[in-house]
Amino acid sequence: MKYNRRQIIVFSFTALSLASLVYISVATVNYLRFFPALPEIQNSFQLDSLRLVRSGTSNQSALELVLNVTNPSQFAGFQLTDVTLTLYFYEGNSNSTLFLPPSYEPNATRLLDMPLGPNAVDLVTISIPLTAAQTSQLEMFSQAHSNQVVGRVNLTIDVSSFLLSVTGPLPYTRMQDILLSVNS
Repeated sequence: MKYNRRQIIVFSFTALSLASLVYISVATVNYLRFFPALPEIQNSFQLDSLRLVRSGTSNQSALELVLNVTNPSQFAGFQLTDVTLTLYFYEGNSNSTLFLPPSYEPNATRLLDMPLGPNAVDLVTISIPLTAAQTSQLEMFSQAHSNQVVGRVNLTIDVSSFLLSVTGPLPYTRMQDILLSVNS
């Protein structure tokens, strides 16, 4: 079967129009999911663990935190831009604290630029290096309180979307208490 130039142009225009219609429909449905998704993502992140990891070669160690970030919505345009956290330690049954502000608080900022797909769950590991003195202080504090030391973490995540150039990243902050695990 031989097609003339006019039939090819008509067919091409029809195919392009249908493809554009599908693309615009999908983008519109995703856009309509954006604003209902904003409050859903606000409470969808938490720390799963806080561990003191010792270096095998020196007295320096690191605090390792595992952050669980969930996009519980159907919106497909969120991106986890960065994570910022500060923390101090306390023993739950007394007023004993370690690294309480304004003294040195262990802290970290990690740039991620990680997409958060619809209904996705992502784990992010954040490491905070400690000096030898801080490691020693934390180990003694933990031993003095029967390894029942709790970290109070001030956690901020920045989430961006297609509105990044207009609004900037959307910051979400929460305070979380989590038991410190010390590896022997």
